[in-house]
Amino acid sequence: MAKLKGYKKLNKRVTKALSAFNVTAKAGTDFAYYWQKELITFPVLQYNSFGEECLVEFVKDRFDLAEVDPWTLFLLHEVGHHMANDEIEGAIGQFCWDEKERIEKEMVECAEDDLEGLKRLHYQYFNLPEELMATQWAVNFIKKHPKTVDHLILESEKAINKFYKKNKIGC
Repeated sequence: MAKLKGYKKLNKRVTKALSAFNVTAKAGTDFAYYWQKELITFPVLQYNSFGEECLVEFVKDRFDLAEVDPWTLFLLHEVGHHMANDEIEGAIGQFCWDEKERIEKEMVECAEDDLEGLKRLHYQYFNLPEELMATQWAVNFIKKHPKTVDHLILESEKAINKFYKKNKIGC
């Protein structure tokens, strides 16, 4: 398998698009926030998961946000972890940690065709205090700053499309 080229430029471009938030972005296999490094990872290859569908539905139901780009929602959710400074400590932090471990274990054990069970687990995860805070931050940002969000989408898409073109992905 050929090694993909252009990761440094891709990371630099997405980091620049997120510069207002003072975080570093790095291509990875999933969306994540690493608070120790102020680092957000994002997927560049096809990312369309049941969890993505559940978060979009959750946001529509809980926050009354009808139109939302899933990739941008996930990215801003991770930024929300950084901006909301929600590394909850003490008993609540431990509760969140324990619940995340339990939920993720149950997700692995849940049958792939049990979509209702998987959806229930995703909703439990999304309702954990630190996840809810990050999502709330993302939704508020999307509602209050639509032009900035449009610019973020445009710049991220351009960066990823250049990466695809360089690696002849989807050609």
